[in-house]
Amino acid sequence: MTVREYLSVLESARLIYVLEAWDISKKKHAHRKEKKIVFQSPLIAVSLAVYLGEDPLEFIEENIEWLVEHTAITHVIWSMERPIIKEKHSFVGFYYDQTKECDLVIKDRGFFGIEVKYGRVKKRKYGFPVIYLSKDELGEDVIPTALYLYGLKK
Repeated sequence: MTVREYLSVLESARLIYVLEAWDISKKKHAHRKEKKIVFQSPLIAVSLAVYLGEDPLEFIEENIEWLVEHTAITHVIWSMERPIIKEKHSFVGFYYDQTKECDLVIKDRGFFGIEVKYGRVKKRKYGFPVIYLSKDELGEDVIPTALYLYGLKK
């Protein structure tokens, strides 16, 4: 099996999401660009780390921002996903260029980004509106991650 086939199996089993990068200028996914792998549950990542010999508490402490990012992305996708009629989660992806990355970009009528910053929030300019999910900051376009997730509807 190829890596692509393994990823497809893991995605079909609902263990991961494979997010495509958006080509904002063409308003579609750039299929040949990098992909972003998102665990659908932080428990999967922690279990894998423990299986590989990591101390679970150390792993969580060292990777908390990454785990929160994956949790937020997964919950946003779950809250917006409709029954799979077409391509699964084709409305989401991520954005990157040479200097920056936006963790999650949603395409509806236009593009909208969500950037998870569990440390200090440093805002960046993108060609689309972005909100920042923080650990505990609250501002004009910054909201604590827990509060944002609490407000999601399915």
